[in-house]
Amino acid sequence: MKKISSILILIFLLTGCKTWDWGEIFYYEILEGNHSGVNMPVIIEGTEKWGGEMTLTYNPGKMIDPVENFSYWNKLGGLMPSLDDNFIVGKHQSARAAWRVDPLDTEYIYIGYIVYVWGQDEPQRGYLLDGDGNKVRVKIRDTFFPVVTQYSDHWGVGVKYNGQLAEIRVNDEELRREKFLVVMDPYYGDNPVAPTTIYIRLEIMDTTWIY
Repeated sequence: MKKISSILILIFLLTGCKTWDWGEIFYYEILEGNHSGVNMPVIIEGTEKWGGEMTLTYNPGKMIDPVENFSYWNKLGGLMPSLDDNFIVGKHQSARAAWRVDPLDTEYIYIGYIVYVWGQDEPQRGYLLDGDGNKVRVKIRDTFFPVVTQYSDHWGVGVKYNGQLAEIRVNDEELRREKFLVVMDPYYGDNPVAPTTIYIRLEIMDTTWIY
């Protein structure tokens, strides 16, 4: 029964979801009070990379959660390698570029990563650092280039901004190359919902610059 359900979900996703092709432009709107701007948070396409040219816009005066007074890690997008293991079995494995805001610096976003390694309950999170060891800090509405790549034994997450490249590799010995990858759409936070509406533009571009 589990196998049949898995096949049905795969067929639905392959026939009912958006495509993922170079040159396509996606516009995401995460409304105030929501987590996501889409009904189905996956895109299926035979690719081993996610990323391109991105801009992110919001009201900086309303960006910080008024109760907690800090910004959670928010997901820009990324990859999940398997439908069966992530949706059916319940184990999770994925890598995403991420961002958060400093309460004292809300005109800028700080770029990071969220990676779920097979067999680990908690994800690995952190900032992406440039060649000088500084956190990558992007002014809202500026163009930057995030990328997530699946390799045979590790995830690659990186970003380009103002001529600086920052990247990290996270080992995952159980990564398998799949015919179809699940491309994850943006998602805000964990428990708190978005305190203000967030607009994201992503143009799918060649991301071979990462390595």
